[in-house]
Amino acid sequence: MIDTKLTLTILWVLIFTLFDYYGFVYLDKRRGTKFYRILQGTFQLIITYVAFILGGWQTALASNIIWITLGCDVLFYIADDTALEPFTWFKFSPVNYYYQVIKKQPTPVKKIIQSSIIGVFIALNIIIFL
Repeated sequence: MIDTKLTLTILWVLIFTLFDYYGFVYLDKRRGTKFYRILQGTFQLIITYVAFILGGWQTALASNIIWITLGCDVLFYIADDTALEPFTWFKFSPVNYYYQVIKKQPTPVKKIIQSSIIGVFIALNIIIFL
């Protein structure tokens, strides 16, 4: 069962990141950010529901923890083959909230990477132990 949950979580992260990459590159530039963000949020809800049905709440939660701790964003930059830069968006991610809202500065690249690694470890613990 752990293998299934882990596989589904990895698939969720890859599918969401690919959707984000192609959606941002092709849709956002043509239709605008508001349209794309609504589409992206809807897609995220749908694949989270599928992850929940196929792998249980642990899979759905683990996938979204990787997303909110910037794991999908780091993969986006890898897919885009560009260097990470300090973040000034996605303020409700915990690390981004701390830097952008509380400290009033962009989130440093080092903290983005640390956050994504911590998110993966949290997700793995959810999948393995819950």
